[in-house]
Amino acid sequence: MPWAGEPLHTTLHSSPGSVVYEARLPYGRATALHAHTGVTAYVVVTAPVTPAGAPAPVTTETVEWEVDEASGGVFAASLVRGEMVLTPGAAFAFVVDDPTRPLVHRLITPPEGAGPLAVRVVGVEVRRRRGGGLPGEGDPGPPPPFALAAAGPGFRILRLILDVGARATPPPLAPRSVLVTVRGGEGLVDDGDKGEGKGCGGAPPSPFVAAATAPSDGVLVVGNEQLAGSSLMNAGRGVYEVAVVELT
Repeated sequence: MPWAGEPLHTTLHSSPGSVVYEARLPYGRATALHAHTGVTAYVVVTAPVTPAGAPAPVTTETVEWEVDEASGGVFAASLVRGEMVLTPGAAFAFVVDDPTRPLVHRLITPPEGAGPLAVRVVGVEVRRRRGGGLPGEGDPGPPPPFALAAAGPGFRILRLILDVGARATPPPLAPRSVLVTVRGGEGLVDDGDKGEGKGCGGAPPSPFVAAATAPSDGVLVVGNEQLAGSSLMNAGRGVYEVAVVELT
């Protein structure tokens, strides 16, 4: 079945250019076998840990495709089992160029661990590519403390980790970017370099501030404005971390 029909996957936003969704898996659960095609960028928000708090792997089962020599058709030959260790804030992507060989897999979480939720992953499926999405030679990349976490056809993912009391100026980003808060954000403000927490020159607060408290558990799809001109400050009591999936 397509991922959209899998019960543990939920669509958060859909547009001509992309669809944003999330998968939530409690401990001791497995997704049904489901398919992905095209390009999908992922951000890990929650990863499983043992009851003692150590990282715990997720079991994966993935269909392996083979070609029938007589007919030339493609068929599912086997189900390959493996393990994957997820880390909160990690970014990666699946790129499926051949629609006759989709990524068909399922995830199985450990039987028990700390907290009720084992895995929460936000995916951005790129429906319409506007560019290559890969940094070119000599590309200076985003300014610190932003860092390039992943890039692929039609997207790149930036990661920001902001310590308590620290400031950051977001770089110009493409419209329709997706902001995913990984942790913190309760005290994040757009102080406009004045420490007032009211946005620059009376403008609305930064989309980053909005993402930190977004009703969809910290996932915000930004419209046609440029995500620049704000000055972020972490006035909270803990580290703030956000991933930005930028459609390039």
